[in-house]
Amino acid sequence: MMDDWGLGVKQTTVEEKVKLEAEEIKVEKKSQEHNVFHIISSAVDRKFVPREEEYDKIPPYLFLRYFANDPNGLIIVSELNVRKNIPKKWEYWFMRLMMPKSTRFIRFNKKEKFDDEQFLENLKHYYKCNERQALEYLKLLPESEVNRIKNIYKHGSM
Repeated sequence: MMDDWGLGVKQTTVEEKVKLEAEEIKVEKKSQEHNVFHIISSAVDRKFVPREEEYDKIPPYLFLRYFANDPNGLIIVSELNVRKNIPKKWEYWFMRLMMPKSTRFIRFNKKEKFDDEQFLENLKHYYKCNERQALEYLKLLPESEVNRIKNIYKHGSM
């Protein structure tokens, strides 16, 4: 078989054509898929613009919490928290346009880990409180009181 320019054309079967098209579609889909964190951070790093269906993937709490980690974003987030009926797409573009172009990355704060989990459990039991309150008590307690509580629970929890 010859093409228009007189060059030989390799004949391909239908199965080979279907297989090649399927591989192209997979590669194209993979390049288009973005997880939630990529979509949220794209408002700051401006690497891509999300598609219409990707805006619905963004949880509002996570979106606003991400921007609250930046001093410039905190002011904007406090304003968006007051207005609850704004569509997700508008929130995204509002943050994208309001954040300074110099901001390229915002670190997402993770939960702090406490070294002595057993002592934290004992402290929660002693004061009959939750983990966050126990950590606050630990910051406020003098060293002598901490040692006294450790001695009470020396052989395990009561």
